[in-house]
Amino acid sequence: MRQHLFSLGGKFDITDDSENTRYTVSGSTFSIPKYFDILDLNSIPIARLTHQVFTFFTKV
Repeated sequence: MRQHLFSLGGKFDITDDSENTRYTVSGSTFSIPKYFDILDLNSIPIARLTHQVFTFFTKV
C-alpha cells in the first residue's frame, strides 16, 4: 500500500499498487492529542490512531 506520510489537508486516501483507493484517513488538524481515523470504502471507522504530543509525567 502506498500512503501519504504528511498531509496538510487532514484527509487523504491509502491506495493499493493499482492506485485503487482502499482506505480513507481523516485527521484532526488542530486538536491535541492529534488523531487519525481510518475509514473503509463505506466510510465506516476501522481504527483510530492517536499521537500524544507531550506528557508531563513518565508513563508506566
